[in-house]
Amino acid sequence: MASDGSKLRVTGDKGDTGGTGDKGSRGDAGINGKDGITPQVHINTSTNMWEISTDEGDAWTSTGVQATGDIGVTGARGDSFFYGIDTDNGDYIVLTLMGADGSSAGEAIQLPRYKAFRILTGSEIADANMDTHNSPANVGTYKAVFYLSFPSGFTKDNYAGITAEVISNRGTSADVRTRTGSTLYSVAITQPEFDVSTGAYKDNAKIIVEAPSDINKGESAMLRVTLPGNDGSELVATRMFIVKLPEIGDYYYSDGTFSTELDVVNKTPIGVIFYVGDVANDDTQLKDKIGDTATGDHCLVVGLKNKSNYWKLTVGDTPASKETDKMVGYSNTLSLLQYNREHDPTDAALAV
Repeated sequence: MASDGSKLRVTGDKGDTGGTGDKGSRGDAGINGKDGITPQVHINTSTNMWEISTDEGDAWTSTGVQATGDIGVTGARGDSFFYGIDTDNGDYIVLTLMGADGSSAGEAIQLPRYKAFRILTGSEIADANMDTHNSPANVGTYKAVFYLSFPSGFTKDNYAGITAEVISNRGTSADVRTRTGSTLYSVAITQPEFDVSTGAYKDNAKIIVEAPSDINKGESAMLRVTLPGNDGSELVATRMFIVKLPEIGDYYYSDGTFSTELDVVNKTPIGVIFYVGDVANDDTQLKDKIGDTATGDHCLVVGLKNKSNYWKLTVGDTPASKETDKMVGYSNTLSLLQYNREHDPTDAALAV
């Protein structure tokens, strides 16, 4: 600092830039780096915790994160449609529905198992892939032979008979063979009628089935009715029926049917069966009318209403039987009718 207190300059002016120096020598190569390690994770089955390893699985460190949540409280049982399914039977499966209370068994439904039953031509018998043979068969002759492939495991015990039907626009031909060769049912069709103007069906077609004379009580059969369509389709209806023979106490109706339970809605009851057996054994005239009743399944009926008129024995004798140990009611009734025809038919006391 000068004597007068002013600051003095302590640096000189900037000099000129010097020239570039010589290039230095290359340094030594550095040491190679180590390969990187990818972290691994897994769940510890003992602790249920996620763990991580940075040394290729030699050591594991817990992350403190739980792999799964705690087991929750068991929920209420959901709605179930079925109570149980039984598959023990080889012919059918039983589905038991859940009851109304949701915990007990309800109605049981029996469903038949599918059984492969096929119609084959001669060239198809040896073909293992028989499932494909469902297309129309070209028979090429007036007389065709088809072979039947029965369901697997089908034995003599399963066989009750065979029905074969050929349905065409010419009509229906059928052949029925039974195992025992017993008498067959007779079947008659009442043709349906249709309205002339609208073509509507009049609901009057009927199938009349008559059981053979050697029928057994409780014997069952199946009625199969087919409606072929003009387009080659068909509607098939089947109905099982069980033969019920008359029993003492059954109700007898005006249409010739009978039942154990009284039906006044659909039928007109006219009597009650009081005897079942060989009703024509003693009555030759009844046997001439209805045939032999030795099978023992015919019945006699007492009317529900009493006849208001009566028979007067004092008027005269008749050829009616006096044997009280014989069932000849039909013949005796004919004798009474004949007597009245031979006498004054206007006498109310003689009307029978």
